[in-house]
Amino acid sequence: MKYFINHPETNEVIGEYEFTSMPGCSRIGISHGLKIYPEFRGKGLSKQTQDIRDNKAKELGYIIILSTTAVGNAAQEHRQEWNCSKKVQWLFNDKTGHDVILYARHLYDWRQNL
Repeated sequence: MKYFINHPETNEVIGEYEFTSMPGCSRIGISHGLKIYPEFRGKGLSKQTQDIRDNKAKELGYIIILSTTAVGNAAQEHRQEWNCSKKVQWLFNDKTGHDVILYARHLYDWRQNL
């Protein structure tokens, strides 16, 4: 399902993202389609709105979020490292012709009682 990202101060729509449940395991979410619209890029808004996306994922019942990043996309790789995602696998996507990194991120501290 697609969700929109609002600016934290002006409430203007600045981007969008999607979550899909992993088939066979509804507690794992797949994050895809994250876009910050061009006029809002480079202003730290993706980081500022990470909590909003995390809260939506928790509301949907996810405990782990999977996502991919194209190798060499420094901004995306930095964002993945900033939000404590763990590199799971480096692979070649033959449909796009790109090397990608699969990331996993726990939304809860594993020691917490869910």
